Amino acid sequence: MLRIELLNEKGEKVVYEQDFVSGRKVREALALQDEMDKNENLSEAERLDKMVTFVASVFSDKKVTMDSIYDGTDSRKLMRTIVGIMDIIMGNEEEGLKEVALKAQG
Repeated sequence: MLRIELLNEKGEKVVYEQDFVSGRKVREALALQDEMDKNENLSEAERLDKMVTFVASVFSDKKVTMDSIYDGTDSRKLMRTIVGIMDIIMGNEEEGLKEVALKAQG
């Protein structure tokens, strides 16, 4: 199960969970990785936007968007959160869970 904690507009913590992630998302993650590896002209901000957009697309709740992730995630935990979720999707659940656990510790 995937899980992301975001602060809403009122500053309240909201937890979103996704039980099922289709195999197609693995393919999309691989394609994204290939695109970023091959395109040296992408800025770091563009790479991050692509990763955050992909992570948002994994959650069926329409409240999980690129903007809600950027606005609702502590800056110190953003990369850890995104990489952790992508690791879980790619089947590297142990690494993904480590990232999620580190995020939870603060």
